[in-house]
Amino acid sequence: MLNADILLSENASIYLSQKPRAATMIPRWQINRPGEVANAEMDPWGYDGVFLAPEMRGVFRNRAFGLGLPWWDYWIPFRALHLGHQVDILREAVAFHVRHEEQWNEEDRARLAGEVWREVDVPPWKRLWRKHFGPKGERKIYGYHNHLAGHVRSVVLKTCER
Repeated sequence: MLNADILLSENASIYLSQKPRAATMIPRWQINRPGEVANAEMDPWGYDGVFLAPEMRGVFRNRAFGLGLPWWDYWIPFRALHLGHQVDILREAVAFHVRHEEQWNEEDRARLAGEVWREVDVPPWKRLWRKHFGPKGERKIYGYHNHLAGHVRSVVLKTCER
């Protein structure tokens, strides 16, 4: 699965034709204009696609998430790890994204960060969510979801380094 605004490298078929053993996350490589891949920079925070092993299909049922929405790219690896599946990160530059203004706001990010917490049912994070966002209807956006993103990213990267 790939975000719709991704340009694939010429050698992408080498990787796309391999049978995945896990949830293999495809990092975003930022470019300024189509075709300028020589100066691509890997985005340290985002993934633009995922290869799923056949046995993993059907375990990602939360309809709040979709490709390209905030947090989908953290939800998939975190849920996979939570369910005991392996997660890998493709190190090769195959998915290029032309820089543009973000289309999501802090409320979207906070709402979907809350979905991640609810989905994996991690009690300490649920308490932190309540502490920082308050009761429903009185939530304040402090960017705490960015802190969670750092934790999730750290867990995924540490797991993939083993």
